Amino acid sequence: MGRISLFSLVLGALALPALAHPSPGIKRDAPNAIHITPGPGLPTLESLGLTPEQLYKMTVDYLAEDNGTPSGPGPGLAKRWTDTCHTADYQGYGPDGRMIAPDGRMLRPAGLQNLAACNIYLQRLDTTRCVVGPIGGEATFMCTANSFAGEPPAYIAGWGLGSIGGYVSSYCRDVAAAVYRVGTACPYYCKSGKCGKSAVMAAQGNGDLIVEIAGY
Repeated sequence: MGRISLFSLVLGALALPALAHPSPGIKRDAPNAIHITPGPGLPTLESLGLTPEQLYKMTVDYLAEDNGTPSGPGPGLAKRWTDTCHTADYQGYGPDGRMIAPDGRMLRPAGLQNLAACNIYLQRLDTTRCVVGPIGGEATFMCTANSFAGEPPAYIAGWGLGSIGGYVSSYCRDVAAAVYRVGTACPYYCKSGKCGKSAVMAAQGNGDLIVEIAGY
């Protein structure tokens, strides 16, 4: 399952139904492993020559490194979309730690290690095209990461800004750049033991491909 219905646009950020997201559908089989559910038409982690255990180790090393200053969107992209960290939009927290959106939806941040896993996976795809549906139709999940280690999963979803009846694509490495900006530019916050980051960003190479990162 790679897509869900898009039902509203809130404060300039993509609003996705809180319960209608793809389940990773994988039972925990190792304590130090991160499983990737790829988007429609995208290759599996294993086809890239990586195991869930290797990916877990890569995220540990990645988070321990100084990854530098985040690069901004390419020329002209910011004019079509303003990158937004979700913490600026939400109105407090529910009892389970999910944020309360202005429209009453509940949303969790994406866990940092799972966020790093999707970043690494999408970077590995390089010039493979990440394709999303038009705004007002369906949002497409390009990567879902779940470590089953207690932190929220990471869902990387997207839709095409300004596209009517068509599809928008960008290199998957450009989507990874948007995920990277969330990891470096958005605040880290915790509530009820659930910690992470969440935002809406433009893909690096195509300002019409808008990416939402959350843990739902």
